[in-house]
Amino acid sequence: PPGWAPPSKPVTSWYDRGDRLAISAPPPEAAAAPAASPNLLEQFVALFSGVSASASASAAPRASAYKGKVTVGFHRGAGRMPPTPAREQWEPPPGWAPPSVARPPAVASWYDSGARL
Repeated sequence: PPGWAPPSKPVTSWYDRGDRLAISAPPPEAAAAPAASPNLLEQFVALFSGVSASASASAAPRASAYKGKVTVGFHRGAGRMPPTPAREQWEPPPGWAPPSVARPPAVASWYDSGARL
């Protein structure tokens, strides 16, 4: 491009030095039997716990029980809540009778009594 000049200092970046993010490992031995690969979660836990993932897999062998969508817990919108219990109906005690005293009308106005202008 116009106005471009090569850098005056030597560029020393990790990429220019040849450093890469992946560490090159020696090729695997052909005679070794392929070990069962541990679960991805077990690999992740082993990464932070200092235990090798293959050792943790052999310590707790278990088959994957994944059968599709995994749902855990309750949420009112998820449809897994148990139904609400039926309401109790009040039963009067023996000898109870409803109040028999007549109450006065709640509102006594000229309009309610039928008087018109």
